[in-house]
Amino acid sequence: MAQPLVEAASIALALHETRPWIFDRLSPEQRERVVSWLAGFIGRRTPDNNWVLFQVIVEQFLAEVGGPYEPDEITGGLERIEEWYAGDGWYTDGKGKNFDYYCGWALHLYPSLWARMAGDTARAERYAGRLRLFP
Repeated sequence: MAQPLVEAASIALALHETRPWIFDRLSPEQRERVVSWLAGFIGRRTPDNNWVLFQVIVEQFLAEVGGPYEPDEITGGLERIEEWYAGDGWYTDGKGKNFDYYCGWALHLYPSLWARMAGDTARAERYAGRLRLFP
């Protein structure tokens, strides 16, 4: 469980959103170093809470740039948050855990960003619907 995973997710999102201007303009060696660093998070254990989404984001970016990734880790993270959905737009921050600030932050934001990255319109609509219900 390494704190840099949190920052890696932000970097992966930034590179995804700016890909034509930044990542695609890097030299092959620079892209390889970025992919290698992000790939270091594959298979890493995370706390059983919103952190699963950081790994989902990192691995989705790796998938889109042809890097190594584990599809089961992406799917598993997304399935995990389904178990935490409590209805009416609310998530718990892990099984049996409290409702906290991450409900409105990570547990709504990161799945929506993942759906955008992956082009998954069905899940994008599901996540948007839940956010609309969130007070």
